[in-house]
Amino acid sequence: MNSTLQILYFLRPLRKTVIEFEGKSQLMNTIKRIFIDLLDTSSDASFSRSVNASDLLSAYGRFPDPRKQQDIHEFLLGFLDEL
Repeated sequence: MNSTLQILYFLRPLRKTVIEFEGKSQLMNTIKRIFIDLLDTSSDASFSRSVNASDLLSAYGRFPDPRKQQDIHEFLLGFLDEL
């Protein structure tokens, strides 16, 4: 999930759209907060801060089964469907 968030964050048009989002979607607002936190972190020269993305799983509404490995493709498709 972390790698997916990083890839989505570095897609500048998507990042801009998410950060400018004004709405009631809990998932989008959670991603917006994470992207803003990442933006604040990336401007820090030390890069010593981390971003807490724990709220994302509850906003996403699907919890991965720790006994099964989920392909990143499956996760991304489900995640984008929720957006």
